[in-house]
Order: sequence, then structure tokens, then C-alpha cells
Amino acid sequence: MPKIRRLEFLPAPDRLGAPGAEVHVLRADLDAPRWPGDERLPEDERQRAEAIVRPRSRRRWIASRWALRGVLGRYLDRPAAELRFTTGEHGKPRLADPTGGLAFNLSHSEAVALIAVGSNRGVGVDLERIAAKRPAAFYADWAEREACLKCLGTGLSGPVPSEAADLAVQRLDLGPDYAAAIAVTGPPAALRCWTFDPPLR
Repeated sequence: MPKIRRLEFLPAPDRLGAPGAEVHVLRADLDAPRWPGDERLPEDERQRAEAIVRPRSRRRWIASRWALRGVLGRYLDRPAAELRFTTGEHGKPRLADPTGGLAFNLSHSEAVALIAVGSNRGVGVDLERIAAKRPAAFYADWAEREACLKCLGTGLSGPVPSEAADLAVQRLDLGPDYAAAIAVTGPPAALRCWTFDPPLR
């Protein structure tokens, strides 16, 4: 069973340096005030937001997009609204201009988002809100599975491919309400953790 890491999140600096041999994990409160609306998101993201029926879920989804953009903007020293994304064969997002080998992955559940960032290695992160209808161990196992699939970029349906055995996987302790896990290609990495809050530049 992967080791469970208790994370200490410090406020994110205004400029973030390349992770190097580390992997960075940033946490965002999607219900925090001052997240921008969808007006400056690109058309495809605005359409996805409009398709979400429940207003609170829509607001949180939009906030998660700005959290991702804001985090990557601090690494790249670029305005959040100017970043452009593309997707891999199975839909895993990536930067259209992959400057410096920066890799990332986003997961959000309810009001919490986690963003994992690595350099020249695959990263996958998953976060699940624990509900009473299933035991906490189910969510922990599920988060680990999803993190592996997201790291490999093979899509979230079907069995976990054999390549997952070569990933370094850690379960993350975010308290009793959530199960989370991170998976990375290559050797295990030290984690550096921050909180990320609006406003964005």
C-alpha cells in the first residue's frame, strides 16, 4: 500500500520556480471570493461551463480553471488568461507551448482543487470527497487508480495498464473529508505544497 503523506500547505509565492526534482502540489479553495467569472476564458471553456446546470457547480468549475491558469502563470510569468491548452490522444490537457518541460494535472471535488506540477515527468493527481455511502478505503483506492491513469494519460475508462506498476504513487492526507493521491513517472519525488488564492494577474 502506498505511504500516506500528511501535507503542510504554505501560501504560494508570487513567482514559482521550476519544480526540478521535486513535484509541487497546490491547493485552492474554489469557494473563495474574487475568482474571475468565465468572461475571459476561451470559447471552449466557456461552453463547458455553460453546460453545467447547477450554479454552484458551475462557479466551482470556473474557479478551478482560473486556479490552474493562475498557478501555471506564476511558473511561466505569463497572464493567466493568455495561456492556451491542447489535449493528448485520450483528452489529458497540456500546455500548447510546453515551455521548459512543465507538466501539470488538475483534480477538484466539491470546493477543493489540487494541482500537481512537475518538470520533464508525467504527473497525475486525484481528489475525492468522501461520502458516507462507501467506506473511506474505497475512495482512497479510487483516488490512487485515477491518479495513475491521469499520469499515464491513457483515459479514465478501462483497467489500469501495466505501465502503472512503474509509477511512484503516494496517497495524500488532506483530512477526514477527502481522499487524494499523486502519481509520477520516474523516481519518487519530494513534494512541496502551497495554497493558491485569487486574485490573478
